Amino acid sequence: MERKRPMTRKESRDELNKFNLACELLKTIRHFFPDLVNQLHRITDERDQRYIRYELELILCVRILSVVFLLPSMRSISEEMNNDIIISNISKLLHRDDITELPHFDTINKCLIQIPPIELEAIICEIANRLIRSKTFLESRIRNRCWQIVIDGTRLYSFSEQHCIHCLFKEHKDRTGNVTSVEYYHYVLEAKLVLRENIVISIATEFVENNGTQQPGAGEKAKQDCELKSFYRMADKLKAAFPRLPVCLTMDSLYACEPVFQICGQNNWRYIIRFKDGSIKTVAEEFHVLKNLEAEQCLIEADDKSSRQYKFVLKMDYHGFMLNAAECIETKSDGEKRTFVFITDLSINQRNCAALVKAGRCRWRIERKRRV
Repeated sequence: MERKRPMTRKESRDELNKFNLACELLKTIRHFFPDLVNQLHRITDERDQRYIRYELELILCVRILSVVFLLPSMRSISEEMNNDIIISNISKLLHRDDITELPHFDTINKCLIQIPPIELEAIICEIANRLIRSKTFLESRIRNRCWQIVIDGTRLYSFSEQHCIHCLFKEHKDRTGNVTSVEYYHYVLEAKLVLRENIVISIATEFVENNGTQQPGAGEKAKQDCELKSFYRMADKLKAAFPRLPVCLTMDSLYACEPVFQICGQNNWRYIIRFKDGSIKTVAEEFHVLKNLEAEQCLIEADDKSSRQYKFVLKMDYHGFMLNAAECIETKSDGEKRTFVFITDLSINQRNCAALVKAGRCRWRIERKRRV
């Protein structure tokens, strides 16, 4: 019988770290989300019950933990999570004593395809509401009142050929206007709740996709779904899931338009929106004229890495919406300059201008960080 070699010191440390992480994670879940297992158990299981080996809550638990452990691929779930430490802690979490191995990643994929997405989204919203009510993240609110929600669109996949009837497409043309190639892709819009600078959870998802009738070569007739249309649908989801939550939306310059202002007003939401000259021409012109006229609406901050000059303009009228704008010109120690401008319905003064710009820039920092 082959004798098992003793573990090296590094292997012992790695195993101990896995054990400590699993134990702390188990404590966290039990403290913050004591009803998580019951929530997973209530999800509709549309599989043929005669042929299942792994219960749905086990499959979902494994998939959730694979994200928490930052596993880079579905294949790594089978390779790295099927060890005694992980299995033991999952057993404790699910209050089971009959789990001897975890499902293969192919089994997990096939199961996830059959789960109604709306039920998973409902659990995410319940989790977010529990974190909000726990008061653990109160200091993350904007102006000590509004919870920051970042609206962020992401391209998921792209293809040289049509992947499915719901693919969006982009035609690439030469100088004469002839179509040389067509790129197909999938795009998704997400709403993310900011709990800390490095803790962000997705609370709503809306796919940007065709209804199957739009095809390349149709010219103006090929009216595709777009990010703005998806936001209008998402706004209904957010209001239904968080009807009384004080919210401040952070968005890019695409959303600097009258319909978005109107939706925010109807839902009693505040907003901070990245602003560019091409977004609303009249407001941009008014801002550039007025920003240098009031000395008390300017301030400068500096540290070892950079200096920041702020200017702001108040109460610019756009079709009945009163807009405030703040500009930050950041100069790095190496001389590099960057300019950021945001429009908002929040009040601005010298005390809160820098904090407002920081909240608006949060969207870029989030894109570079791991999302939950």
